[in-house]
Amino acid sequence: MIKHCMTALLAVCICGASLAADVPKAEYSKDAHTLFLCHFNSADEVKALGGIISDGVKFVTGKFGNGALFEVKGDKITFPAKGAFNMKQGTVEMFIKPTINYNELKFPDDPPPYFFHVFNGDGNYAALQYNVDNKTIVAPIFSTEDGTKRSYTQSRISWKAGEWHHVAFTWGNGAVTIYIDGKLAVTSKYDGGMCKLPEKFLVGSVSWNIGSAHAVIDEMRIYDTPLDFNKAEDW
Repeated sequence: MIKHCMTALLAVCICGASLAADVPKAEYSKDAHTLFLCHFNSADEVKALGGIISDGVKFVTGKFGNGALFEVKGDKITFPAKGAFNMKQGTVEMFIKPTINYNELKFPDDPPPYFFHVFNGDGNYAALQYNVDNKTIVAPIFSTEDGTKRSYTQSRISWKAGEWHHVAFTWGNGAVTIYIDGKLAVTSKYDGGMCKLPEKFLVGSVSWNIGSAHAVIDEMRIYDTPLDFNKAEDW
């Protein structure tokens, strides 16, 4: 298992072009750059995308329509990874509503909530997670495709139960960047791409099946280029 307590890399400004984006005010629709999109409105929608739903997952009121509730250990949805990622650059984004106050989780007793996870061995790993130890949201990407390439980009948050937040992380243009609620939170140098993909990626849990996201997740989209949400309107 990868150690989750790593030193964050130096924050820098993005160099290179990114498409400007707004935090959505309604359900997304696919465009030419969309590689994967799930509204989590129903089990039928998830299954139509090749998703496999664990027994505990429920579909409840989401940000728009329904969302998927991941409440207890083992709650997860797996999707086929093939065709869902641009290995050189891209964006993963979603809405998250915690069901607990994340800052009340205690390290090391409480496992970290994971919202998104790709794992293909310790040297190939990507995620969006909450770090219980230092109260941050983290978007780690580790890749050994062309040497040891690692980014552990993180930003402190204090999310409360029942609050919706839009989160996106991007890779490409020499950096990994996290945007929270339409604003740039942190950028770290990273000149690698997405990690080597397994057959599946997970939503709402982690591959080694510890803990729970303790959240409703809605409107997950994977884009084939880094989006720049820093130009989004306040909301």
